[in-house]
Amino acid sequence: MKKLAAVFALGMLFVSGCALHVTEESYARAGRGEYVLKYPGFNASKEAMRNNIILALQSRGWVIESKDLPIKARLKKIRQEAVASFDVSGDEIVVDTKGSVVDGSRPYVPNRYVENVIVSVRKFLMKNGG
Repeated sequence: MKKLAAVFALGMLFVSGCALHVTEESYARAGRGEYVLKYPGFNASKEAMRNNIILALQSRGWVIESKDLPIKARLKKIRQEAVASFDVSGDEIVVDTKGSVVDGSRPYVPNRYVENVIVSVRKFLMKNGG
């Protein structure tokens, strides 16, 4: 039984360690003031993109603060707080992540969390039509 508990504890440590990982590039981008991320290649109406961004954010656990464009959302994960403003410009989604922090004060760009939302947006657009 002790062996099983040790394996479980080790597994939980590994899983929580993954949630805490922030790349040096995320910190470096924030240090350079590069908070805006752009994702081109969407062939959908502005309204369809807005609706599917909202669906994607909800499915990924973000708290939506404003559903009008730009959509403002927030995600808290252990030590990280991702703040993002999702807008639609032509065929691309433009995401401003200024205000995102690790440990309450260290600025970073939450690339992974935003990219996960974009993957879901593309999936929902394919499923729901654009």
